[in-house]
Amino acid sequence: MALIEENRNFAHPYLGTSAYEVGLSSLAVRELNDDMPSTSIRKIDYDPATRTLSVWFVASGKRYDYDDVPPEIYAAFRQAFSKGRFFNDAIRNRFSYREMQVRDYRTEKGRAERLF
Repeated sequence: MALIEENRNFAHPYLGTSAYEVGLSSLAVRELNDDMPSTSIRKIDYDPATRTLSVWFVASGKRYDYDDVPPEIYAAFRQAFSKGRFFNDAIRNRFSYREMQVRDYRTEKGRAERLF
């Protein structure tokens, strides 16, 4: 509930709404999105405790973590019809980021045998 209280008066210029207005809670905000209908964004994840948005891209397979992203941005990203357009308009070049090392176990020799 503290997250809502902190953001009650925060309105992002792109969205014009606050976390309170869209009914976000710290528990409801974090969820792994396995079904991301986008040609450019494979998956997104959000950690409300650190305000870190993780974005996996289809073409490169790379993951980038964006720092200090308000929960309203994450909520709007999830709801956006065009994830790529929303990313370009509201996230890219607006938040600091870092490329994360992602290990794809499907390509590691012997990994499948070790799982079973």
